Amino acid sequence: MMATTEHEVTRELFCKQFRNLYRKLGQILEKRGMELLEEQAAFDCRTQRVVGTVPAERPEQVDQVQDTVVPGYRLDGALVRPQHVVVFTKSEEPVARFT
Repeated sequence: MMATTEHEVTRELFCKQFRNLYRKLGQILEKRGMELLEEQAAFDCRTQRVVGTVPAERPEQVDQVQDTVVPGYRLDGALVRPQHVVVFTKSEEPVARFT
């Protein structure tokens, strides 16, 4: 059994409290009408921003969201922040990755 330092215990406690605070804040915002955007379907330029691309392995994957880098948010139907996504592209298209 490994001994834990006071620093490790303090850090773990801080992380646990931060996760709880983040969860509670999310619940409050959701009750007030905030909607989390984490779509994994076809790319939608109205609510999503492309931050990277990957080559599609199959034709039906082209223009589909491969991954969410940062979730987006909508409040009462108005976009607060677009969802930042990685999108599948045709294999011959250049691959870009932005941060």
